[in-house]
Amino acid sequence: MAQVVIEKMDSRSISDQAGPKQGIRRFWVYDDTGSITLPSQITFGDGTLPAFGEVFPGEDDIFATYFSIDPVPDSAYTWDVVWTYTPGLNQELPDTDPTTPGYIEFSVEYGGVFKDAYRAGATPWSTSYAGTDIGGARVDQAGSPVSVFVPQQRLVVTETITTASLPIRQPGIAITVGKRNSTEFYGAAAGTLLYEGASGSRVSALTMQLVHRFFYDRYLHAEQSPAMNPDRQVDIELNNSVFRAKTVRWVQPFPDIADFNSLSENF
Repeated sequence: MAQVVIEKMDSRSISDQAGPKQGIRRFWVYDDTGSITLPSQITFGDGTLPAFGEVFPGEDDIFATYFSIDPVPDSAYTWDVVWTYTPGLNQELPDTDPTTPGYIEFSVEYGGVFKDAYRAGATPWSTSYAGTDIGGARVDQAGSPVSVFVPQQRLVVTETITTASLPIRQPGIAITVGKRNSTEFYGAAAGTLLYEGASGSRVSALTMQLVHRFFYDRYLHAEQSPAMNPDRQVDIELNNSVFRAKTVRWVQPFPDIADFNSLSENF
C-alpha cells in the first residue's frame, strides 16, 4: 500500500473569536496502488498526515486533538480527513484553580524506539489478522531482522479529585493498567494507547492530583514475530534470489482493552 496525502490548503484556518483558539486542517487520502476500504487502514504520523498531539504548523500552543474521517462523495476510495487543533486534548483549558476538583491538564512527550522488523508496510495488527502472515515487503536478511525507528508518544493527563473519592477510583485504575483503549480517547484511535497507570499527590487539605500516563504507538503496540522451524531457527525461503523469513505474524503483548473514559468523570 502506498498512501497518498493531499492537504487542502484552502481549508487550513485558525480561529480564536468564539472561545479557545482552534485550528483546522483538511486532507484527502487515497492509495495509488490499491484501495483504502476502511478508515483503520489510514496511517497517521508518517510525515504526511499529522499524529495525535502534533503542533499546528507555525503555532506553538494548539495541538492535534481529534479527527474525523469520511469518504469523499463520488470518489474511488478517497477519504476526507479533518484534524482539529485545540490548546487541550478535546477539552478547553479550565480557568479554575489547580486545587479545585475537576481541574484537568495534559502534557505530551515525543520520542520513539528502535524495533526489530521483518516486513515493511505490513497490514496493521487486528484481531481479524491474528495468526496470519502480516504481508508487506520482506526486508530481513536471511531471517535476521532490520532495526526500524518507531515514533512513539506519551500522554500525561493530570486531574484534581477529592481525597475521599480515591478509594472509589482505585479498583478501576488497577484493572485498567496494561490495557489498550477500546474506543477513541483524546483523539487517539482505538488500540493505540496503552494505560501505564497513575500516581497521586495531595495539593490541599481535601484534594489531590492524579497523574494518568498513556503510551501511544501507531502500530497498536504489536510486535513482528517470524515463524520458526523445528530447529528453533527462523523459517526462511528463497525470495527474488535472496533468503527471507517465510512467514511473519503479529504478536500482541497487550490483547486486553478497556474504556479509558471510565477511569474518571473528568475525561
